[in-house]
Amino acid sequence: MATAYTNYQGKFVQGYIADLVIKIININGMPTDPIDISCVISGPLDDTSAIEEVKEGVPFQVSTGFYVLEWKIPSDQVAGEYQAKWSYVLNGKDVEVIQNFVVSEDTDDPFYYGERMRAYTAALEHHINAAQSIPIYSEQAKQSGNNKKFYFSFPRWNPTTSGIRIYRNDKIVDMENININYDEGSVNFNNSLLEQENIKADYNFRWFSDMELFRFIINGIQSVNAFPPHSAYGVDNLPNRYVPAALYGAAKDALRQLMMSIQFQEPAQVFGGSERADKVFSNLESLKQNYEKDWEKLLEQKKFGPYPSIHIVSVPEYALPGGRCISLSTKGLCKIGSSIFETTMSKIFELYKIYDNIEILSQNDYNGMVVFVPINHIWKSGYKNVYKIKTKLGHNIKASYEHLFFVNNNYIPLMDINIGDKLIVHNGSNIEYDEVKSINKLKVKEIMCDLEINSTSNLFANGIKCHNSRWFRYLFK
Repeated sequence: MATAYTNYQGKFVQGYIADLVIKIININGMPTDPIDISCVISGPLDDTSAIEEVKEGVPFQVSTGFYVLEWKIPSDQVAGEYQAKWSYVLNGKDVEVIQNFVVSEDTDDPFYYGERMRAYTAALEHHINAAQSIPIYSEQAKQSGNNKKFYFSFPRWNPTTSGIRIYRNDKIVDMENININYDEGSVNFNNSLLEQENIKADYNFRWFSDMELFRFIINGIQSVNAFPPHSAYGVDNLPNRYVPAALYGAAKDALRQLMMSIQFQEPAQVFGGSERADKVFSNLESLKQNYEKDWEKLLEQKKFGPYPSIHIVSVPEYALPGGRCISLSTKGLCKIGSSIFETTMSKIFELYKIYDNIEILSQNDYNGMVVFVPINHIWKSGYKNVYKIKTKLGHNIKASYEHLFFVNNNYIPLMDINIGDKLIVHNGSNIEYDEVKSINKLKVKEIMCDLEINSTSNLFANGIKCHNSRWFRYLFK
């Protein structure tokens, strides 16, 4: 008898690659290979009228019994809960395993699941390995009402750890007729048992859930940010030199929580009773203090910066002051000769190579008239962190945090804009005021562009009045 164990942690984000994982093992914890394995993804489950199959594929085999299906989630994929149905044949039987996960549009969600978070989680589990592999021997099960399902004290069993044994009346159960739910910590018999029958188990479990590990890691990164000089790193951009400090911070928080937990009666029994739990507490306290000392030493080094203490600033082509950038997907109303059309900055970039008289919609700095003005230059300024502004009237734009917008009758950078500030927008025929509804930092980076317009200081991008670059004027002044 073999058991499938699906692995899901956190949320997957629109535009990212999701790795769905399944591990197929036998009762001794040994991986085993099925035949004809495939996976179908469907959803979103929270809208039954819109449930559809969004991907079907054959997973990639990493090793014996370990399979991964990669899904490049479209950036416009509907957010919500999805279902992956794994199908395979094992020992001549058709098997289906269901795995649920979430696609999120909230890219600021700290629990989204990516390569970096997976690496951090694996590293943290090495620091607190004993807490993630706790053996339990001969535990008495709790019966359900139908005498088929039996629950045990702790969830999150380690299926790849050998030594899991189920006992029925003190005899090891032949696993052909039971199913183990590793996440829940329960055993389900195919047939109801008698009231007087006795079910026990030996198993091995993880103390901390994946979400708890994520929280420890994020808190560890925030401790790095809070230590002077202040920084704003996240999971994806934390420099490698600060990773040990973040992990030591996460490990000490995890140990502190474990130490608090074993002061209570039931957790203390895991370690052999209150007396034994006190000794474990003392050992954990020593380990936590060691981690804290290393953590403090590493944070103290932050103020010195990277070694050697020489600061080099690398400026991309056309980056300053033309680092004020907008997304290539941003649209502008353009004119070539007598032809007027709306198109993206990416297309304008291509047209600029062909036409020397391309113009874009702007506002005269002196009389306020809406006019078409020549584009003197347009260039790509490299990958940038992206912020998205949405307005109450439905306008939106993606730009870098230093890009200037005409807000409250003045040009200010996006980083200083607040909810409720007033923008000037062009609605297709008239100029009017609009109000900032939301500002969000996206987790993805995009290639950005900038424009040079000599005759005015501005242009309308996605209908929103913003500043154009004056890089060439600074360069040749």
